[in-house]
Amino acid sequence: MSPRPDAAPLRRGVVPVLQTPFDSRGALDETSLGRLVEEAVAAGASGFLVPAVAGEVSCLRFDERRFLLRRVAGMVAGRVPIIAGASAPRPREAIEQARLARAVGAAAYLVAVPPALYREPRLVEPFFREVAEGAGELPLMVQDLDFTGPGLDPDTIWASSTPCPPWRRSRSSRSPRAPSTRPSGRPSGRRSSSPGGGPPAR
Repeated sequence: MSPRPDAAPLRRGVVPVLQTPFDSRGALDETSLGRLVEEAVAAGASGFLVPAVAGEVSCLRFDERRFLLRRVAGMVAGRVPIIAGASAPRPREAIEQARLARAVGAAAYLVAVPPALYREPRLVEPFFREVAEGAGELPLMVQDLDFTGPGLDPDTIWASSTPCPPWRRSRSSRSPRAPSTRPSGRPSGRRSSSPGGGPPAR
């Protein structure tokens, strides 16, 4: 399942997490969502990541996440690439979201390391192997999002990415208070980036 031929390709630049606006009843505010999309595109955004942590994804049911992704894809209409948020505690749910990502023309999908796996790092590789095999060749971005610690050890990242060809990039989102981990020094051929922005390191 590679990206659709008409999918906008990933590009270098600023790819914001699209905020999720709600109305006074707590429902998705589609009018405000459309304005956010148009203003970001006009300002030169190089793409969108949706839905994700900074976009209140924890407040969305699974069906709302799918609806949001479809609506944003329709609003963007191929003008800039979309990275679809597909994080889930179980591989099956991440795979479902990844398949939808491909169906709506997303260029890639992002899955955060489930919080429980930080306590069981040996399970990280099997988790992402199952996701990658189920989702196909659509590029996978893995988010190392650990609110309470230093995140994954570089050796765990290396061991997990090697058997997963669609794993194209690791995004570190560690807490500023968390100690940094040492570089593994292994040339994986994949790239990583930090929340501070700037060009990804090769």
